[in-house]
Amino acid sequence: MAAELQIHGQGHLGLSFETTIGDFVAPTKFLPIRSESLRWVEDKPYRMNIKGVADRQPPGTLGPGHVEGDVEFEVTADTLIYFLYAGRMEPSRTGVGPYTYTFVPFHGPKPSTGASATVRKTLSILVARANVGFGYAGCSVGSFNFSYENEVLICSMSLMGLTEGTETIVSPTFDELTDLSFGPAHNSIKIPSDEAIRTDVADASLSINDGAEVRARLDGQQAPSGIRWGEREVTVSLEHDFESTADYDAFKASTRQDIEFLASRDASDNQIKATVRGTITDTYESNLASLGDLVAASVEYHGTYDDAEVYEIEVKTDEDILGS
Repeated sequence: MAAELQIHGQGHLGLSFETTIGDFVAPTKFLPIRSESLRWVEDKPYRMNIKGVADRQPPGTLGPGHVEGDVEFEVTADTLIYFLYAGRMEPSRTGVGPYTYTFVPFHGPKPSTGASATVRKTLSILVARANVGFGYAGCSVGSFNFSYENEVLICSMSLMGLTEGTETIVSPTFDELTDLSFGPAHNSIKIPSDEAIRTDVADASLSINDGAEVRARLDGQQAPSGIRWGEREVTVSLEHDFESTADYDAFKASTRQDIEFLASRDASDNQIKATVRGTITDTYESNLASLGDLVAASVEYHGTYDDAEVYEIEVKTDEDILGS
């Protein structure tokens, strides 16, 4: 008899920190997601030898493979920190609950893992699809993209990992904090960050891309030996009402500005603040378009390093990652 069909809404995603990079750990934290595209990718080594035919021959061996894909979710303070620990960031933690987690850029070439709240980590991720558990191990976040949909803060991440295998499905349990997303009443932006909240920004995004790539070596295994990080690129995009030339003048003068993104339901235990420092305006466009449209400006910024880290992300939450 055919198996019962399932819809996407019956699936779920859970994760856990690893103690050894690439050794799968059953999930201890579950989060609602909007979509995911995690998969095993293999470079099939088709043979193209000259032997009297014009066709490829079957692979004579397994090709190099790795895990890659995206996860998109509504940002909550308790879930975001897990992915920040798996990014190219130096973490720290203060407080005894609620906690303040602070993340700044790390400049080394590869991930790490460990039990301390001050150590970068890799993730094991379990995705349940149609009663099959797909386990992805040795996962790191290569890039983050924060944006807004209907003024709700969204994050789309690109991950890379080492191995994939069938794992036992664990029934999900969702914490109460996981339903506390950030909507219109909670989001604000400041430019520069020490001034008043901007009231003219219609849309915005923040992207952190660490140029993650798999690191394949002749070490007797199909999976890569690890993930490497390359040049970092931090960018901000804004669309705001055009009412003065203040931002345009900063663009023409290449003025360095700090930009602050704030998502706050409670300043003590449910808040995310991302500060991008030393941004330079790459492009500034304000044109006349359709007849009834507002006159607006589309602005692109690049974060730069100048004796201060290019960004800092501070998360306040009751979530204890060491208790996970």
